[in-house]
Amino acid sequence: MLAIVYFIITFLFGIIITNYFFRQTFKNNKLQIASAFILGNFFSTWIIFVFSLISSSFSKGIYLGFIEITIFCFISYIYNRKIFFITKPSKSDFIFYAVVFSFSFWIMEKTLGYQGNGVIKIGADVWGDFEMHLPLIRSFSWGNNMPPSSPFFPNLNLSYHFLFDFWAAILEFLGWPLIFSINTISIFSFFSLIVFIYELPQIIFRKSVLLGLLSVILFLFNSSLGFLDAINKLKPNSILEFLRKVWINDHYLSVGPFTDDKVSIMWNLNVYVNQRHFIYSLALALILVAVLYDLTIKKSNYREFIIMGIIWGLFPFWQSHIFISIGLVFFALMLFVKKNIKQFILFFVIGIIIAFPQVFWLAKDVQNSLTFNPGYLSPRPLTTINFISYWIFNLGLSLIIILLGFFIANRRQKYLFLSFACIFLIANLFQFNKEMFNNHKFFNFWIIIANFFSAFFLIHLIKKKYGLILFPIILFLLIFSGIIDFSVIKNQPYYTITDFPKNYIVDWVKENTALDSVFLVPQDEMYHPIRMAGRKTYLFRPRYAWAYGYDVTTRDQIIQKIYNADEPDQTKSIIEAQDIDYIIIPKQQSQDLPLRINYPFFRNNFTQVLSTNEVEILEIKKDIMK
Repeated sequence: MLAIVYFIITFLFGIIITNYFFRQTFKNNKLQIASAFILGNFFSTWIIFVFSLISSSFSKGIYLGFIEITIFCFISYIYNRKIFFITKPSKSDFIFYAVVFSFSFWIMEKTLGYQGNGVIKIGADVWGDFEMHLPLIRSFSWGNNMPPSSPFFPNLNLSYHFLFDFWAAILEFLGWPLIFSINTISIFSFFSLIVFIYELPQIIFRKSVLLGLLSVILFLFNSSLGFLDAINKLKPNSILEFLRKVWINDHYLSVGPFTDDKVSIMWNLNVYVNQRHFIYSLALALILVAVLYDLTIKKSNYREFIIMGIIWGLFPFWQSHIFISIGLVFFALMLFVKKNIKQFILFFVIGIIIAFPQVFWLAKDVQNSLTFNPGYLSPRPLTTINFISYWIFNLGLSLIIILLGFFIANRRQKYLFLSFACIFLIANLFQFNKEMFNNHKFFNFWIIIANFFSAFFLIHLIKKKYGLILFPIILFLLIFSGIIDFSVIKNQPYYTITDFPKNYIVDWVKENTALDSVFLVPQDEMYHPIRMAGRKTYLFRPRYAWAYGYDVTTRDQIIQKIYNADEPDQTKSIIEAQDIDYIIIPKQQSQDLPLRINYPFFRNNFTQVLSTNEVEILEIKKDIMK
């Protein structure tokens, strides 16, 4: 299958990049494999995207990019076979791979999968997020979303980082089913992230299997006072009853800021199974951190900083919050170490030049703005007590353990900590999106590095008097809330959606409409079949659009004018101006529908091309607009 060949070629491409630029940092098998997967697909996806953009064709972009990458790998093999060298794995490596890959497979398949041919099952806790991602993927793989716009808000630039979904679309186009494509890259991304969380603290501090394992454990099982919410909501009569209720619990018990809970939902694994692109971006960011930290102890030539500047500059279309975070960390570390200054400046110049067109594209058609809004999600009115209380509840014991790890670290390690503290500071001062909650990505990145210092302190504690007694107690208190949250993934219920080939509307739209068609829709529904067929919906009150900064109010007014059709000539002009190809009307006006529909106008002026029990689809013949 072509998708398998592509997967292999991109991995070989990643080995070339890793060995040429980062061989001195990534010396062991685990780091080389994880880096090869991340970097190979990072550059491959970008190459295909650029070809797709230039040719205005997703399919042409794939074939042109695929051919170029394959030729490059072949020439590299002829020129220098050693460029494909990977350190031989040990027996312990194979055990590590088996455990981490099995867990990664389980957590991704547990939240998203197939119930049967044409039926997708989606975990209740990821149901909302994937409603945006699945149509976006299909807009590339089954549509022709070039240049990219939102399937929910067409005709304007796409304001959401989209290259992870673009990557999944490549694999679906090449033959893998939609969910299999998403899960495959999610599994390998999570696997790679775990590898770097395991290995990076051993680069920063010292070689120690226990240090790596503790860092992974602290990542998987968050430290917060969320267990207090669990006790309050489950209301157990005994410890055994509490454990039983936790074991069968199927919903998160700390879901601030969406409820009055003091602990936010951003700390548990729900963030990662929901936002698969975020996993990949974190793994890519840790590659840069690993290389950068290694360069703080040696004088670098310019090669590493040039490639890191290119990677950083290509980040916004993958994940804009991490792009900002990396810039802050690199800038702060440059000021602290006062070394390789010229190389750092080159890094920033290259990165900013490459990133600017992407940032402009993402911001052009939206109303997001950077605003000063201190305190993040701390209770209002903002006071010192409310701020401190919020972070005590959300970090739990780790707030103390992280600082203890900082105090026993050496100077270079403290510089890294303080550089990442800039992320924590900035995210507590400014709001970067319409929704303040989206700042959580800064904190998720920060806590990974902060946990390294917690793990470092725990290793230090073991060597002290009474350390072996205190160690398990402190570790349990650090991960107790995370263990409680973990049961939700195991127990969550599923929703299902009917996809191709079982959904008749999806099938019809896919086979009978142009790839770039836009459908006017009076009322939205979860996983709308038009979007699942890869087409775009110009719809009333679109979900997600407000949060990403689009002017929803103006578009709603336009849609009301169209459906009311009180002035037929003006209505036709509006339809033509908005580049709408099809109009959907319900079979009859209902009280639940917030729009008044002028049925005689639509049925007399447009051709019905599909009729179901619920709706009619009308085609707009462009010649009647004249």
